[in-house]
Amino acid sequence: MTDPDVIVVGAGPTGLMLATELAMRGITCRVLEQRAHESNLTRAFGVHARTLELLDMRDLAGPLLDQGIKVEEIRPTFGPTSIRLSMRHPESRYPFVLIVPQARTEALLAEHARDLGVEIVRGATVTGVRQDGSVTIEGPGGRRTERAQFVIGCDGAHSQVRQSLGVGFSGATYSTNILLADLRLADPDERAVRTFVGRDGVVLMPPFGDGWVRAVVWDRRRENVPLDEPLGIEEVGESLSRLAGRDLGVREMRWSTRFRSERRQADAYRKGRVFLAGDAAHIHSPLGALGMNTGLQDAMNLGWKLAAPCRATRRPGYWTPTKASATRSEHRRCASPTCSSASAWPPPRYGPSGPSSPEECSPYPRSTPRCVGASLACPLPTRPATRTTLTRGRAAASPTPA
Repeated sequence: MTDPDVIVVGAGPTGLMLATELAMRGITCRVLEQRAHESNLTRAFGVHARTLELLDMRDLAGPLLDQGIKVEEIRPTFGPTSIRLSMRHPESRYPFVLIVPQARTEALLAEHARDLGVEIVRGATVTGVRQDGSVTIEGPGGRRTERAQFVIGCDGAHSQVRQSLGVGFSGATYSTNILLADLRLADPDERAVRTFVGRDGVVLMPPFGDGWVRAVVWDRRRENVPLDEPLGIEEVGESLSRLAGRDLGVREMRWSTRFRSERRQADAYRKGRVFLAGDAAHIHSPLGALGMNTGLQDAMNLGWKLAAPCRATRRPGYWTPTKASATRSEHRRCASPTCSSASAWPPPRYGPSGPSSPEECSPYPRSTPRCVGASLACPLPTRPATRTTLTRGRAAASPTPA
């Protein structure tokens, strides 16, 4: 087996997006995934405006839009009072939040990665990573070691890559458990995220568009229930009715869990030839649906920069060893306020920012990236806007029509 330029650990949205960003620039990439089969589990469900703009640069926004529903407002209810908060940002081509199951996002990104020549190896459990780019893997064929120029840990909050490097995960654990459940209600609202704020907690209910809604419940009265205790439909229904102040008509439940949310950030995003991205680098409250969005933006920003040292030939001055560290500094500056703001309500609004393509970001450190909401904005381009067209193993830029 030939060693690739880059090994990505984790075939979630962040890992798959990063692999495609590298592959489109001619960088050989192998994705190692512990799961033997593609997941049908929906953890993340909200895709914000800025993330859709980034996906549109790769011709991926359209196929994703076809599989989700556009939510244009949030409707919080405080006791007898209800208000409407518009998500229609007029400055964006995508003035809404797209609600789409994470499994569909992963399937779209996995297909795109394969089309670009990315090798996705499932059933490969990474047990150790060294700073020199070597990875120890347990799989059906036994133990083996693979090497690459760089290794990227996109393997989630309990990242084995991060633990192998001895990188701390500083932060705090919230004292309250959160209940999650996919429900069918008597009268679901298919075009808005319904929110109920009660004396004992908060309920957030984004719709999936097929009659089902995801209930995110923070209930103070249930905060001390053990995490391993099964979560039944009766408990969920009681919490919803009490916090909403009305019977929401829970008819069916197909999935449920309880978990304890954390707010943490890796002490270092890079060690030697190993990087961290997505949940492996930062986690926070699910309120606001920011997690997958920050991971995809990590991938877009890291991908184009990491491609430079992997190329056989480089333009003079294109790459210096400090640029990868600068990338990690940018992510830390943006992740810190995101981890904090995700604990607040309402969450910061995503908006458009930066150039029409990461290709337009200058590789030279003459301007500083900006944080806009939870979005990493690249330096403004100094040449006419281009739109990147993907072909297998390369990217071709063509002028964008005015």
